[in-house]
Amino acid sequence: MNIKKIVSILASAIAIIAVSALAAFGILNLVKQKNVIETGNVLGVEWYQPEEKEFTISTKQELYELVALSNFYSFEGQTIKLGADIVINEGNADDWAEKAPAERWKPISDFQGTFDGQGHSLSGVYGKAINTPMALFTHTGTSSTIRNLKLVNSLFQTSGSSGTASFSSNGDGNFVKLYSDAIIRHEGHRVGGIIATVASKATLDECWFDGDIRMSGEEGGGLVSTILSGRVTMKHCLFSGKLVSDFAYSGTSRIGGLCARIDKTAGLVASDTLVCGKIELEDVKNAGTIVGLATAGAQISFTDTYDGSLCDVTVTIGSGKAKEQAIRMPHKNMIGVKAYQWTTLDFENYWAAVDKDTPALKHFAQDSVALTGVEKEYDISWYDKTSTNFSIANEKQLYGLYILSASDNFDNKTIKLTSDIVLNSGTAKDWATTEPENVWMPIGTLNNEFAGTFDGQGHTISGLYLKDTGKVTTYNGLFGVTDVGSRVQNLKITNSYLERTGHSINAGFVGSIAGEMRGIVDSVYSNAIIITDGQQIGGIVGRLNYMDAAFATEVGVHNTWFDGEIRGAVKYFGGIIGSIGCG
Repeated sequence: MNIKKIVSILASAIAIIAVSALAAFGILNLVKQKNVIETGNVLGVEWYQPEEKEFTISTKQELYELVALSNFYSFEGQTIKLGADIVINEGNADDWAEKAPAERWKPISDFQGTFDGQGHSLSGVYGKAINTPMALFTHTGTSSTIRNLKLVNSLFQTSGSSGTASFSSNGDGNFVKLYSDAIIRHEGHRVGGIIATVASKATLDECWFDGDIRMSGEEGGGLVSTILSGRVTMKHCLFSGKLVSDFAYSGTSRIGGLCARIDKTAGLVASDTLVCGKIELEDVKNAGTIVGLATAGAQISFTDTYDGSLCDVTVTIGSGKAKEQAIRMPHKNMIGVKAYQWTTLDFENYWAAVDKDTPALKHFAQDSVALTGVEKEYDISWYDKTSTNFSIANEKQLYGLYILSASDNFDNKTIKLTSDIVLNSGTAKDWATTEPENVWMPIGTLNNEFAGTFDGQGHTISGLYLKDTGKVTTYNGLFGVTDVGSRVQNLKITNSYLERTGHSINAGFVGSIAGEMRGIVDSVYSNAIIITDGQQIGGIVGRLNYMDAAFATEVGVHNTWFDGEIRGAVKYFGGIIGSIGCG
C-alpha cells in the first residue's frame, strides 16, 4: 500500500471520529433539552419546580442539588433562599492548601436569578481546579443578585487566566451585603476578593472582603480584579484583608486595593468606601492602594473614598488618571473612634467604629464604639464650591483643606491663612524616634495637582510631621504636587519633620513646601528637618518642574530661605531646590 493511500485512510478515520464526537455532543444536548421540556425537572430534584418563583434550601445536599441544576437552568426571575447556615467541610481552611478536606466544591454555573443568604453563612467551602474559574459562582449575569450572605472559613485555588474570587469568577449583576474571609490562592491572573472579572456592569453595595489573597499572576484586586467594559459601582464597601503578589515580570503586574485594572471603555464609581487592608508585592509598576491600572479613557469617580491601608504602595492610582482621588489617611487615624473623627464616612447609616481596630460595615459589625459627643478632627464648613476665596484659621480647617483637595484642585481659587497654625506640639528633632500625635498627608497628588493660590499672609505652620515609606515614587511636603498656575507665598514652616524612606533612592520627591512644584513659590521660610533616601530633595521644593519651556515665566522660586537640615542617601538635592526638570 502506498504512502498516499495510508495518509488518505488515516484522514478519513480521523474525520469519522470527529463527526461522531460532534454528533454525540449534539445528541447529549438534545437529550438535556428534551428532559427539561418533558419532565420539567431534568434531575428530579424535589424542592425545585421550574414554574415556581421562590425556593428555600437549608442543607448541604440541597446546595449540591442547586449546583447540579445550574447546568440546565439559569434561574432567571427566580429566587433561591438559604434557610440555615450550611457547613460543607469541618476543620480549618488554613490547612487545606496542603491537605484537602473531604469534599471539593463545584461552582454554581451560569446564574441569572437571585441568591438570598438571608443573613446565613456558608462555611468550609473548598474549591480547587486547574485553568478553571473558581468561586461560589462561575458566572453571574446582569439580571442576577447575590445578597445577604457570609462566606467564612473557605479556600479557593486555581491557575492560569481563569479568574477566581469569593462570590463570582465572572461577575455582572448586583452584589449586596456580602462578607468573605476566604483564603484565595491563584497561580495566574484575575483574582478578586468579591469578583474576578466584570464584563458588562456590576454593583457592589455593602460588600466586605476580609480574607487573604496570594497570587503569582498579573492582576489582583481587593474587591474586583478586572473591569473589561461597562461600569462598576461600589457603595459602602470595605477591603480590610491581605493581598500578596510575588509576581515580578517586566513590570506588568496590576494590583489595587479596590480594583486591579480598568479598561479604556470601562468605569468605576466608588463612594463611602474604604481600603484599610495590607498589600505586599514585588513588582510595582501598576500598583495602587485603590486602583492598579486605569487605561487611558477609563472613567473613574471617587466620593468619600478612603485609603488607610498598610502597605508599601502609597499612591491611590498606580497608573492612570481620575477626576477625583481617594483620600489617603494614616492607618493610625482609622483605628477606633479616630476613623469617625478623621473621615467623612457615613457612620450614621453604614459604618461602625471598632475598638482598637479599623471600621466595620455596620450590617456585619458585632461590636462598635459609641460615637455620641465625639468631635470631628477636621472642619470643611468654611468651604463652598461656588466660591473662589477662602480663609482658614486653625488646624482642623487645614486638615479639611487636605480632605477637600481630593475632589477640588482649587484652580483659580485662593486660600488664605488668618492665623498661625500648630499641628503638633513638642520638638521636631525628637520625632525621628517618637511619633507625635498628628501625621500630615500632602495636599495635591500626581494627576490631581493643587492649582490654586495658598497665601500664608505672613503666618506660620508649625509641627508639620510627615512620614512616608514604600516602594513607589511619591511626592511629599505641605503640598505633594502643585500644577501650572499654582502659587504658595508669604508662609513660614517651622519645627517640622519630613521623612521619606523606602525601596530605593529613586522613590521620592521631598520639599518643605512641595515634593514637585509647577508653579511659583514666593517669600517662604523653612527650618524643617528632612530625612530621606529619595531622589530629588530640596529644602523648599524637591523638583521644580517646568514641564514645558513655555511655562518658564509661570514657574519659579523667589525670596526663600531654608534654615533647616537635610540628611540621608539622596540622589539629587539642594538647599532650596533638589532639581529642575524640563527647561
